[in-house]
Amino acid sequence: MAKEKDDITRQIENFKRKLKSQMPKVRKEIKVYEKNVAMGIRNKHPQIAPQFK
Repeated sequence: MAKEKDDITRQIENFKRKLKSQMPKVRKEIKVYEKNVAMGIRNKHPQIAPQFK
C-alpha cells in the first residue's frame, strides 16, 4: 500500500513540474486568443478538417 501511495505521489509531483513548465506557453496562447477575439479575427465557423469529414 505504501509503495502505491509513493508511486501516486511521485506521479502527481511529476505532473505538477510538467504543468509548471508549460504554463508560460499556455498563458501566451490564451493572451493571443483573447486579443484575436477582441479584434474579431477569430473564425466563428472554421472549416472541418478533411480527416474529420
